[in-house]
Amino acid sequence: QHRQDVEFIDWENPENNHFAIAEEVTIRGNRTKRPDIVLYVNGIAIGVLELKRSIISVSEGIRQNIGNQKDDFIKPFFATVQVVMAGNDTEGLRYGTTDTSEEYYLTWKEPGLDDQNLLDRYILQVCNKIKLLEIIHDFLIFDSGIKKICRHNQYFGVKSAQDYVRRH
Repeated sequence: QHRQDVEFIDWENPENNHFAIAEEVTIRGNRTKRPDIVLYVNGIAIGVLELKRSIISVSEGIRQNIGNQKDDFIKPFFATVQVVMAGNDTEGLRYGTTDTSEEYYLTWKEPGLDDQNLLDRYILQVCNKIKLLEIIHDFLIFDSGIKKICRHNQYFGVKSAQDYVRRH
């Protein structure tokens, strides 16, 4: 019996992957839905982002993402999705993973890029190719069967500890 492992994503060398962004992708399921932005790596949908106008709460985008994951809508599409996000220009970006309930969507906090609006800044930080793949590969866990994603402080704490260990 021959066995061959196939890596669909090159986790060790993120730059070897093909990253793509698609707007308003039409997904046919029990009902047709159109997520605002879908992030792809090597043709695999790994992220969904719902964008709202400044006068509409990010919570609306979160609820839209949660609704889209239900059997009545496009649940099978979310089989490969790892990061689910919602945002607007005034509140910034909130993120979770599939099946995250609204109260557990998180806000990414990272210094830098202060000249940008909140939404642009957080999208650039969270969706950085290397960081996004690292979060998906190393910072998603299952806790008693519940899929969870790291908070910003957990991510930076681990990165700092890794750096400290490397230096010593």
